[in-house]
Amino acid sequence: MKARTAIVTLALITQAAWAQQPNAGKPMAVLPSLTDPAIQQFNGPHSCIEPTAAPRGELLLFLPGTNAESGSGALAFRQTAAACGYHVISLMYPCDIAAQQACRNDEDPTSYGRFRLEILSGRDLSPHVQVSVTDSVFNRLTKVIQHLAKKRPRQGWGQYLDGETILWQKIVVSGQSQGGGHAAMIAKQHLVARVIMFGSPKDYSVKLQGPAKFYGPPQKTPLLRYFAFNHAQDKQGACTPNQQWEILRLLGFDDSKKAVVDGAQPPFGGAQVLLTNKLLPDMAMLKIHNAALTQREFEPVWKYLLTAPVP
Repeated sequence: MKARTAIVTLALITQAAWAQQPNAGKPMAVLPSLTDPAIQQFNGPHSCIEPTAAPRGELLLFLPGTNAESGSGALAFRQTAAACGYHVISLMYPCDIAAQQACRNDEDPTSYGRFRLEILSGRDLSPHVQVSVTDSVFNRLTKVIQHLAKKRPRQGWGQYLDGETILWQKIVVSGQSQGGGHAAMIAKQHLVARVIMFGSPKDYSVKLQGPAKFYGPPQKTPLLRYFAFNHAQDKQGACTPNQQWEILRLLGFDDSKKAVVDGAQPPFGGAQVLLTNKLLPDMAMLKIHNAALTQREFEPVWKYLLTAPVP
């Protein structure tokens, strides 16, 4: 009993020490061109936060939505992640055209997947976007981790790379809207620690009247590591809530994994697809689309998404 008490006390002291660091929870702005001089466009700063609790040895990669800057959105969510022990990087990347804008009327069933893979990897795969390897998500993530590991060697950033290789099993991929779709694609290609999508996925083809095919099996990351949190009235991006559910069903979810968070408490019956029907002061569609990340009252939901046990 004494040993257990000592362990708990040590954990609390460790957590308090991290919370009392100078500038705890304050984002660090890092220009992409500072991490790689070859990066010249989409050069708004990455926004990075170090853990404010005992580090859990995982990095939260957050990918903002279309035309969003890395440091301008979801700060409360990212600070919540830091308070859960995560290293956090909100990445600036090529995001000036939405997948729905580019692909919803394309008769090619692989259009969405190729669009996202070009932005992620820089391979020439899609006629709708032109992204070089230098400007790709993967290169930008690698270079900012290397930069942080060099500048702050005692803060643990280097553990997420093996040379030039991203250690995806230590990384939680998350994103809003377009960024959530990129997170899903990364998890299809790589085994990641978990996936958290907000206002997403939205990849529904108007031309083909169905979800983007890449959401179907197989995927490297088990379905039990996927989470989504959306507003039940979100129709942003020419994708209705029912169509969004079609995408999630293709990914592998059924009704047993869906829950409404309003008036409920974690763990929401172990649900992975969470919904809110919260009435906002301004019910403009963009406000509804962003609600899951802009309402501080959802912090218990965020903590659940970040820390719910996964296999």
